[in-house]
Amino acid sequence: MTVDFETMRAAGCSALEAGLLAESQGMSRLEVFKAILQHWSVEPFAVEHMERYTSGYPSRAAQAAATIGLAAVVLAYPTASGEEFAAFERVTGLSRKVDALARAGRADDALRFYDRLDPDALRLTPITQAAARDAVRSRRVRSAPQRSVVVDPVEEHPWGWAFSSGDPANRLADRYEARPLLVDRFTGAVIELDGDESLEVHVGRYEETGWPNLR
Repeated sequence: MTVDFETMRAAGCSALEAGLLAESQGMSRLEVFKAILQHWSVEPFAVEHMERYTSGYPSRAAQAAATIGLAAVVLAYPTASGEEFAAFERVTGLSRKVDALARAGRADDALRFYDRLDPDALRLTPITQAAARDAVRSRRVRSAPQRSVVVDPVEEHPWGWAFSSGDPANRLADRYEARPLLVDRFTGAVIELDGDESLEVHVGRYEETGWPNLR
C-alpha cells in the first residue's frame, strides 16, 4: 500500500498521523520525514510534535535520538528525493539501527552514530574502496606517524569494507596485523574494532545496530 501524503494533508490529517501510517506500511523513518518536510513543514520535527513516537522508548533522550536526529539528517540534504533516502536506507539501515539503539536505552550510542555523520561526510553516493583505504591509512598515520602503513581490504559488504592494516616491517615478526577497521561507504566513518570478538561478530553487530563493539 502506498501512502498518499498529499491527499492526507488535503484531508486535514496531521503529519504525525500520516507518518505513523507510513511507518506501519513499511516506510523507513528517513523516507517518512522527507515526505513530511515536502507536504507539511519542518514544524512537525520539533520535539513537542514528536510525542506520539515515544512509545517503547525508555527516555526522552532515547526518543529524541530516534526522531529528531533523523529529521536533522533529512534537513541536511534538502535536494535529495524520497526515493534516494529509501535506497540509502535499504543499504545502510540508518533509521532501523538508530531506533534499535534508542529502544535499548543506548541514547548516547545513537547520538555517537549521528556524530559520525557530519554533513560533509554523509553521501547518498558512496565513496570508493580507494577512498576508504586512504581514510584508513590516514587514521593509522595520525596514530603512529613514524611508521609506514600498508592497508589491505579483508571483506566487502553493501555498507562498506573491513580492512586490516599494519607496519610491513613487522611482517616477519608476526606483528603485522593491527585490529581491523570498518569503513562505511556512505558515511565515511572509520571504526576500529575492539578485537575481543571475531570479525564476523563485529560485522553482524554493525549491520544490526550500527555499532560493532560491545563498548
